[in-house]
Amino acid sequence: MFSVLRHRGFRNLWLGQAISQFGDACYYVIFMFMAQKLSGSAEVVGFVGAIEMLPFLLVGPYGGVLADRFDRKKIMLISDLMSGMTLIGLMLVVVSFQGKPPIAAIFVTAFLTSCFRSVFLPAKSAAIPNLVSEDELYAANSLSYMTQSWMPMIGLALSASVIGILYSISETWFFALSIAINALSFFVSAIYVAKLPEIKPNRESVDQESHPWQDFVLGMKYLWADGYLRALMILTGLMSLMISPFFVAYVQANKQWFGNHPVTLTWFEFSFFAGLLVGGFIVAKLSIRKVGWGFIFGIFGCGVCVAILAIPNNMMLFVSMNFLAGVFIPFADIPAASHMQSIVDDSYRGRVNSTLSLVRTASMPLGLGLAGTLIATIGLVKLFLLMGFGMVAVALLGAALRPFRNATLQAK
Repeated sequence: MFSVLRHRGFRNLWLGQAISQFGDACYYVIFMFMAQKLSGSAEVVGFVGAIEMLPFLLVGPYGGVLADRFDRKKIMLISDLMSGMTLIGLMLVVVSFQGKPPIAAIFVTAFLTSCFRSVFLPAKSAAIPNLVSEDELYAANSLSYMTQSWMPMIGLALSASVIGILYSISETWFFALSIAINALSFFVSAIYVAKLPEIKPNRESVDQESHPWQDFVLGMKYLWADGYLRALMILTGLMSLMISPFFVAYVQANKQWFGNHPVTLTWFEFSFFAGLLVGGFIVAKLSIRKVGWGFIFGIFGCGVCVAILAIPNNMMLFVSMNFLAGVFIPFADIPAASHMQSIVDDSYRGRVNSTLSLVRTASMPLGLGLAGTLIATIGLVKLFLLMGFGMVAVALLGAALRPFRNATLQAK
């Protein structure tokens, strides 16, 4: 798996994203905690999460078109720089308002940073097959996935210790430092992205004069014509709907069951990312070829764990089930991503990635926006059960779709 780092281009992309993900881990938990502290409302936390998802609907489709038209390196570089500058702006607002900025500042920052990430992500995913050989895609995706777990664990540990101590001293500098760390991580990521070679998409089979909207429509048609991609799009959309209220439920569980301390919330996330790391290592070793069944197994197991989270006031059980839920997720994600990259033509990779992201995030603003209302009406316990059994239902639907369950990653 680590042998893919011999490719200089992939190594630079991997290093940049490892550092960026470290900053994200410090920032995201603090960001949502800040929203809860400023508003005292689970509904506002859900609205902040929903606003973060909106750019993937509004900007994401065009991000895929850009990734299939222009140098993917430049797209990623500009996105990193703009994300860092946006966070510096928020940090200055936090300091100016002594840790209690207008909630509007949180909304605007969430929206802008997600706009830039919704352009970055299709370019990154489309670039990976250009930086490694085809038979190394599985290893590259496994390492990338494990890094997405490993670096947040370090960031969350920092949040729970050093930054947690700072919170007891000064809320203002607690928030400001967390935001500054993430801003710095984007700038460092940009340094490594700048070292990448030019990564222009292959457009020989594409009408060079076509309108961007026409490009997007062609990408949708390309995806829909493939039985596996079509099923993957539907299943990931439904999965996202089930999981979208999750962080709001985290925040409410922390408040209702576990004392409402930021350190506790951080350890919830830490346990989940620890599970992702372990699961990613297992999946990398197994080299799963039956990608459909890998997805079904992973989502089913995760759903069972989430349903068990409904048992209240048991910290050990809550953390353990978070960990196990994380272990199951890579069984769904890594083989599916590798298979998608191997079967999609380079000229369509950006659009297929952005379309899948669009569908994946289309339901998330709805789920996040309704999360607070659901907690108020059906309660936290029933919300966890709804999410868990919903995931199980998605897994069973995947097993019923023949093109999906029979999908096989070809050995090289």
